[in-house]
Amino acid sequence: LNYPDISLKPTIKDGKFINLSIKYGKNGIYQMALRDSILMLPSSLAKLCAAFDVEKPEDIFPHNFVREDNLDYIGPVPKYEHFDSKKVSLDAYNAYANRFTNQSWSLKAEATKYCELDCTSLHNVIINFAVQIYEMFNINITKCPTLPSLAFRIFRTHFMDKNLKLPVLVNEVYKDISKSYFGGAVDMYIPENKDGETLYWYDVNALYPSEMAHQKYPVSL
Repeated sequence: LNYPDISLKPTIKDGKFINLSIKYGKNGIYQMALRDSILMLPSSLAKLCAAFDVEKPEDIFPHNFVREDNLDYIGPVPKYEHFDSKKVSLDAYNAYANRFTNQSWSLKAEATKYCELDCTSLHNVIINFAVQIYEMFNINITKCPTLPSLAFRIFRTHFMDKNLKLPVLVNEVYKDISKSYFGGAVDMYIPENKDGETLYWYDVNALYPSEMAHQKYPVSL
């Protein structure tokens, strides 16, 4: 914001940061956008690499070791307790520690390397995903900041009846109508019956969508 000839336009929906549009240079000649990949690919990086056939270099990092007062730490490898034991086995830790001499482990260097490996893997995942979507649907994923918006664009482009006009709700109209949408209300009851008394339990599944499908509503097509 302190640089000249630069403007920022954030897009926030339902409390979530969707996009940050950046224009800079004379008359905003240069443009870029910052987005969160988790809104397009909501899964862990390890699972994404497996799904999109991307090789992810195996490495570990002591996330619990990092503090504001030790960012320049150089010394022995942090103890096993600083690593996530759910993801890092003791054998993996020992193999990692053996790569360093007693005083050669640098927090800044290892954090930088760890982030670079993650960024490279995520970049390759996004490229593979973009290529697959383009080959299947001829759609550029950069036009869609979230997975639902991508699915909606695919639907409108290839599957929606061309004669059907689907309005896009924005601003106060969207806010008013969105207040009427809620998830299913779940109540829990613990029945108590007398000895020898039989209880019957009835559970109705998918009642809401079935009513939407078969009952008349005040809409016109």
